[in-house]
Amino acid sequence: MAQFKFTLNTVLQHRQRIEDQCQRDLARLLRQQLILQTQVQSLQQTIVDDKHDLADALNGPVNVDRVRRHGAHVNHVTVRVQQIIGQLVVLKRKIDQARQELAQAVQDRKALQVLHDREFSRWSQQIKRRETAELDELGLQSYVRQQREQVA
Repeated sequence: MAQFKFTLNTVLQHRQRIEDQCQRDLARLLRQQLILQTQVQSLQQTIVDDKHDLADALNGPVNVDRVRRHGAHVNHVTVRVQQIIGQLVVLKRKIDQARQELAQAVQDRKALQVLHDREFSRWSQQIKRRETAELDELGLQSYVRQQREQVA
């Protein structure tokens, strides 16, 4: 039986590889975003916990050095949170760009996939017509043989 050969199959495979790479790139960026968001949440929880610890420490005699260190620590953590938020903003732009690239890659591949499907459908119909014609021919030959045998 004949086998379907799509002339642009190499291009279709290439577009599929591009789409797959775009998906991997987007997944990598989303993973980075999740890591940074988790870091921000952790640092924010650290600030909350430290404030509670300081409030507990302020009951009774006040250790000024501890209050000063706490303030410096909170400032350091706050600066780190702001840095991570800045990274998240940059990462958000990269994610948006990666999503657009993925959408374009999907669109490009699907356009070629539609062409592949149309050609396959045409090829399949041709095969069916050819097989039908062959079966008709065999039937006709069988009929002619039967008629000759009946005449003879």
